[in-house]
Amino acid sequence: MSFKVDASTNLKARVRRRCGHQLGERFDSFTFHRFVLRIIQQFRLALTGQDVLAADFSVGPARIQGQSITFRDMIPLAKTIVEGSVIARNALRKRTARYSWTSSRTAPISSTASLRPVSLEPARNS
Repeated sequence: MSFKVDASTNLKARVRRRCGHQLGERFDSFTFHRFVLRIIQQFRLALTGQDVLAADFSVGPARIQGQSITFRDMIPLAKTIVEGSVIARNALRKRTARYSWTSSRTAPISSTASLRPVSLEPARNS
């Protein structure tokens, strides 16, 4: 996971060069916001009230209730989902359990450990 598109693209290319095309295809490299958008898309049904989104919602310049969110809405909505849904939290933990969670900078959602940037080194069993 990275904060910039260039870094995400570079990381995916480096993995492909090192592991080969077949194994490299199994690797997902996202920007932080793309990862957050994926959480919203997969677990949008956990949103309630004014945060409810239609299946075909979009990200655009203005928030339109149920239909469109802004770039700035993405992190708070993902945080709401992760903090309020045991299913979403467990799915994220299961998907990322084999990686150690390290960061030299604090993620914008620092209160939600499962959304911090990930190191691609396997977690060490102590």
